Amino acid sequence: MRIKEIKIVNYGPIKNFHLKCERFNLIYGRNEAGKTALVDAITSALFQGKAIFPGQERFEKDTPGDLRRSVFLNVEHSGREYIFPGKLRFEKIVNLPHYHLASLFIIRAGDLSLREDEVWQDRIKEFLSGIPVNIEKIWEKIADEVGVTPKGEWSDRGPRYIKSEIKRKEEKKKSLIEAIGRLKSIKEKEKILEEKVKKREKLKEKSEKIRLLKLYREKERIGKIYYDWLSRKRHLLDYERYREEDYREWLKKEEERSKLMIEKKNVEKYIQEIKGELDDFSQKEDLLKREKEKLVSERDRLNALSITDEVREIEVARKNTESDRLKILYYLVSGSVLGIGGIFLLFLMRKDIFYIFLSVLLLLAGVCFLILSYALKAKEHKLQKKEESVIRKSRKIWPDIKKVEDILKMSSSFDLSISQIEARIKGILEEKEKKFLRLKEEERKFDEVRKKIEKVEEEVKILRDKTGLPEVDKLREKLEEKRNLELFVNSKEQMLKDILRTDDPAIWEKEATEEIEKPEVSDEELKMQEKIEEEISRLDEEIDSLRAEITSFTSGELGRLNITRATDIWREIEEIENELNSFYFNRKAALLARDVLSEISKEMEKVLADAVRDKKEGASFYFEKITCGRYRELLWKNGSIYALASNGRNYPLDVLSSGTKDQLLFSLRLGLIKRGFSEEAFILLDDAFLTSDAIRRKEQVKVCRELLDEGWQIFYFTVDEGLRDLFCKICCVEPFILG
Repeated sequence: MRIKEIKIVNYGPIKNFHLKCERFNLIYGRNEAGKTALVDAITSALFQGKAIFPGQERFEKDTPGDLRRSVFLNVEHSGREYIFPGKLRFEKIVNLPHYHLASLFIIRAGDLSLREDEVWQDRIKEFLSGIPVNIEKIWEKIADEVGVTPKGEWSDRGPRYIKSEIKRKEEKKKSLIEAIGRLKSIKEKEKILEEKVKKREKLKEKSEKIRLLKLYREKERIGKIYYDWLSRKRHLLDYERYREEDYREWLKKEEERSKLMIEKKNVEKYIQEIKGELDDFSQKEDLLKREKEKLVSERDRLNALSITDEVREIEVARKNTESDRLKILYYLVSGSVLGIGGIFLLFLMRKDIFYIFLSVLLLLAGVCFLILSYALKAKEHKLQKKEESVIRKSRKIWPDIKKVEDILKMSSSFDLSISQIEARIKGILEEKEKKFLRLKEEERKFDEVRKKIEKVEEEVKILRDKTGLPEVDKLREKLEEKRNLELFVNSKEQMLKDILRTDDPAIWEKEATEEIEKPEVSDEELKMQEKIEEEISRLDEEIDSLRAEITSFTSGELGRLNITRATDIWREIEEIENELNSFYFNRKAALLARDVLSEISKEMEKVLADAVRDKKEGASFYFEKITCGRYRELLWKNGSIYALASNGRNYPLDVLSSGTKDQLLFSLRLGLIKRGFSEEAFILLDDAFLTSDAIRRKEQVKVCRELLDEGWQIFYFTVDEGLRDLFCKICCVEPFILG
């Protein structure tokens, strides 16, 4: 089986591709040149567009028109040529159990992974053994026909429900056998039942008389309750004008009036406080004005005596006198020294004119200095006299004045005190103005509160007229009486409803006024009512139990067993035993068939294990060769594959490196397809060796060369230049370059 020719037009990135296929076809192209699209096109053509790989259909959506217009394959098999896509199915031609097994000889986008579920394994077994049936399905069909589970137990699946049917027949057989033993006891129970029914009827007659007496007494009780209810109901009409909403409204108005009265009292009190404060301000104002007038009077008197001016003059003179005191001392000392010097010089030098003249000058100078000192001293004495005069005048105003400085302080404090008093008077006037405004506001508020109180009192008066009561407490008492009446009426109504099971007053009246005859029952019989009822109840239970047993057997048990006559029980038991024997025989035959199919399944499992373990042409042979002896053998155990290393250890597939795992899966494919196909076939490899190192990659290429020598056809698609050159060197081919 090989592909002779490929033509592809307008399929994904491939615009026009034509290849006359050789034994080995090396197709090289860069990324997105269309290598994977070429694999998808070949796969879609072979398997009628079925999705073998994820994303395979992505180019079909972008392909205009039918797939047959875009892809053309010429495949040769067993001396005949086939065109794909066409009417015939590729998997039917090559005896491939399922199209999903295409992943054995078509590796796309470097993905060497294989499915590991039981369905896929079964398809591989069919592919290798050549048996086109599923052992499990055969057994399921047999089990379904016989009515057992895959484990050999009775099944309860529809539509036959064998397990339930067998259980039902065995239970029926058991019930029939038990029914034979119960026939005698049923006849005896029928006689006992008749006696108990007669006794119960007599007791029921007594019970009925007692019931009628209780009914009579109940009528009396209903009448009393009804007339109590009716009288209170009529009395309640007088209280209709007393309403809860009026009470709440009145209470609300009373509370509002109370709050307003408190508010009025508070406002009135506040007004009195403001008026008191205004009186205090007026008194303070008068007191300050009098104090000011006194100070102004004293200031005017002080000005009239010119004391202030004289004090200021004394102050100025004092400042000058302080500097004159040193001058007095200077002049006194200088005059004394000069005078003494002149006299001394005059006595010593009386005959010399010059010295006489000089001594006269000195005497004159000394006299002048003494005169100046005396003049300054006289000025100071005059100042003292003036101070004493001013102090005497001031004592007319301030008797305690002792110094001129005190006069100046007192005179200067007049203006300050007057200014302070004027400022305080101004502050008092401003406060009085504020208080006046506040007083006006409070008086306005007082009028508003008074008007509200009048309005509330008017509304209260309306409520008094409406209810006819003077106070809200009276209304509360009336409402309490009304509630008590309503509770009494409602309780009587509820009692009538509970007793008569209706809320219709007409029926109440009818029941209350209806007269019945009082039955003749003795007190002793009335006291025995409970015992009579207990005896009737006990008899009822015994009668019901006897009837149930009799009915259960005659109509229930025999009816459930579909038997109309007791003599039919033995015939029914024989028929059931025959049917049960048939079921058990079929189950035994089915279990024998399961054992045979199990042996066949083990043989098919052995075929798969041999294909994996075969060291001549199986997966183990290729894996040992590719790994250069690192792994000696592949083993198939319980549906999983293991690699036996040269050190004797077994490694499951999932612990191997990604490269070794891909090499194992490649070897497994070769072993399976060589065992499964009756003749040489083709293999499509899309960059299947990229995860291998240089040494193992070279071994994989050598394996491809050996397959070519055996007559297999290989298509290898790659983007790797090293792989391309390695294939060219070992397989002696020229690459077909895409793009």
